[in-house]
Amino acid sequence: MEARENNMVTKLSLKANVTFEEAQTALEKAGWDTLDALEALERAKKEREEKAKEEKKRITHEERKRELMKFLNTVFDWIKRGINCLCRNELKISSKNGTSLDMNLMVPTLLLIFFFPLTVISAIIAFFCGVRFTLTGPDVSKVQEAMKTSPAAEEEKVNSGIQE
Repeated sequence: MEARENNMVTKLSLKANVTFEEAQTALEKAGWDTLDALEALERAKKEREEKAKEEKKRITHEERKRELMKFLNTVFDWIKRGINCLCRNELKISSKNGTSLDMNLMVPTLLLIFFFPLTVISAIIAFFCGVRFTLTGPDVSKVQEAMKTSPAAEEEKVNSGIQE
């Protein structure tokens, strides 16, 4: 390589901020035209940056997709646990004359969701007519046990004079 060509390669590599070999290859492909070689190097640099940007977008999109799936799994697990809890427990409706109706808690829940005003009005009328509503089941028992052993419940028993 001549000193003149070596000087051109050095200047181009400094100006385009590329390695000596990349500048030499670009100049050889451009027929030792500095302007064409500089344009080719800038085009190649821009293409590399765009590819890197697209790759980053793709990775970011996949991360968002994973986060969304994780969130949806959490929500559906919560819904599944809620439905299981409603299915394990029951609502017992009993009247003064001794008749009673036991139903899965899913039924009143669905009634509240789809027929809220009618359900609330019916419950209020039932309370005034002396109907008794009782929750039963394993989850309700846990809550009742926790309330029996809570300090507030003990204090209430002492204040009201209830003895065990």
